[in-house]
Amino acid sequence: MPKVTKRKVNKNDIPKRNTKNNEEDTTPMITVVDKTDEPTSSKGIKRKTSSSVEKNAKKSSSVNEINSIEPTQEVNNDVEIQLPTTMTLKKSERLSAKGNKATVKFASWNINGIRAWLTNGGLKYIEQEQPDIMCFQELKCDKDKIPSEATPTGYKSFWLSGDTAGYSGVGLLTKIDPIDVKFGIGIAEHDNEGRVITAEYDKFYFIVSYIPNSGRKLVRLEYRQEFNEAFRNYIKELDKKKPVIWCGDLNVSHQSMDLANPKSNTKTAGFTQEERDDFAKILAEGFIDSFRYLYPDERDAYTYWSYFRTARNRNIGWRLDYFIISSRLQENLCDVIHQTGVYGSDHCPIVLLLSRDCPNGELTRDSFIQIYKQFFPKGRAENFCEHVFRAFDTDKSGKIDFKEFLQAINITSQGTPDKKLEMAFRMYDCNGDGSIDENEMRRIISAIYELIGDEIDKKERQVEAEERAINIFTMMDKNSDGILSREEFIDGCLNDEQLYQLLTQSSRIGEERESESSVED
Repeated sequence: MPKVTKRKVNKNDIPKRNTKNNEEDTTPMITVVDKTDEPTSSKGIKRKTSSSVEKNAKKSSSVNEINSIEPTQEVNNDVEIQLPTTMTLKKSERLSAKGNKATVKFASWNINGIRAWLTNGGLKYIEQEQPDIMCFQELKCDKDKIPSEATPTGYKSFWLSGDTAGYSGVGLLTKIDPIDVKFGIGIAEHDNEGRVITAEYDKFYFIVSYIPNSGRKLVRLEYRQEFNEAFRNYIKELDKKKPVIWCGDLNVSHQSMDLANPKSNTKTAGFTQEERDDFAKILAEGFIDSFRYLYPDERDAYTYWSYFRTARNRNIGWRLDYFIISSRLQENLCDVIHQTGVYGSDHCPIVLLLSRDCPNGELTRDSFIQIYKQFFPKGRAENFCEHVFRAFDTDKSGKIDFKEFLQAINITSQGTPDKKLEMAFRMYDCNGDGSIDENEMRRIISAIYELIGDEIDKKERQVEAEERAINIFTMMDKNSDGILSREEFIDGCLNDEQLYQLLTQSSRIGEERESESSVED
């Protein structure tokens, strides 16, 4: 039999949402379960309810449903990460208002404890979903104690924990290098609980947050309102500089349709008029609740369910998790997905899909890479695409404008061999000195081999790429001076068809891109 122990919870520190008729258990207990031989529910949620809790649940016939319980109240480290049985997460084919496909994916998840989440297989979600930016709430772990495996290959990680051990905490994983990362909102009294990380990117700010809960009997409502006002001022100032994408567990259900039982919860943390009004004030500053913008009438769309009394199975939940975006990003909004089939916490992950296909008439390095790596799904395309970007960026401004983009696409898709080789030479000339040395040749050939993907063992691929680069360089370097001139490079390619096809690999981007939508002005 599983070992079940109980311990008291400090009622003031650990808030709890009440029952349907606003009744509360005056002596809350946490059920801690030994995982050995523990039964598993059909949905993958392992739990053991003590007989005393069961009796309390049946004690009053007026207590029909548990609408929601503050996630920090229950200690449940026995929730296995379960993806849908098809092992295929919901995909979206929705286009942006401009008719563009989604090119950037953001994901947010309150994981209710990162160590348990990792132990129970949480990385399976990231491996399958592959978000460009992934954020977490409720790490419940000191940032210095977060295991290294929490940062998957290809991501950079940023963690923030509060002063109180095992409480709050947020995290950010990103494939796109941020310009800067800020922890907190710059106000000491609000920054000691580890609730906000802001990453600045080329074209936007990204904020992950875990907004304070107003607590049991609303003991923290006043503080929550102070935090709300400070945060509203913070996000408003950011929006003056760049568009903002703000996500996380915001601990508020804005409208009546955002929770299962609104009438009985008007004085419950997460659905008080004060919290809803504060949320509306933020939206009024020029922000959009992206889910409601796309699905204004959608009901039963929740992101949080109590573990108690199979609330999730019956979809007795709350919508507490959001992606809020600056209104000027609405034309880039493709879809917002609640991944309710993914288990592993009392919250489900949510996903935001945006189109960044040159929304302002120009492409930065990061946005170019994010868009064009999709044409090479089997391999690792980032390094190669970075070299292509440099070749397309003819004025060396660090951006590709509309004219440069059209010229490059025209050359790569319809240009003469000489024109294609001129562009290829710019790509191989990594330092821009007008010649190609052996090291530059190795870098480009290795990047091309990375496009092959997993068909060749990584070590074998690297060895083969280096050998191929040396052979090509030696063959082209007619005067054996250790550098290739433009003439040597072009003549070598024109005299060898296979070499020409290999070294003008960037033309595939143009051929693929020609069938896609053009860059928006």
